[in-house]
Amino acid sequence: MRNFSIDLIWAKIQIAITAIGGWLGYFLGGIDGLKLFAIQVIIAVVAAVFSGVLTYIIARVLKATVGWRIHGEQEHSGIDVAQHGESAYASTKQAVV
Repeated sequence: MRNFSIDLIWAKIQIAITAIGGWLGYFLGGIDGLKLFAIQVIIAVVAAVFSGVLTYIIARVLKATVGWRIHGEQEHSGIDVAQHGESAYASTKQAVV
């Protein structure tokens, strides 16, 4: 399974590669091609840092308000019973078809 963020970073950089004269366009495009490539790499890094920081802030707010985990006894007895009042799996040994 591929990492979606890596695909997005590659897509962002590939814009600069193919923008000027097809493949290897940023090499053949001289300083403008390299400038465009550098801008696209900077944009990819800024987007990754921004989304990482924003995710961290949201996670900290959620942890402070709602919390991350349920109590240990609820986790041991089953989260579906503790949270929803029902079991996700049949308690009999025969499968329900």
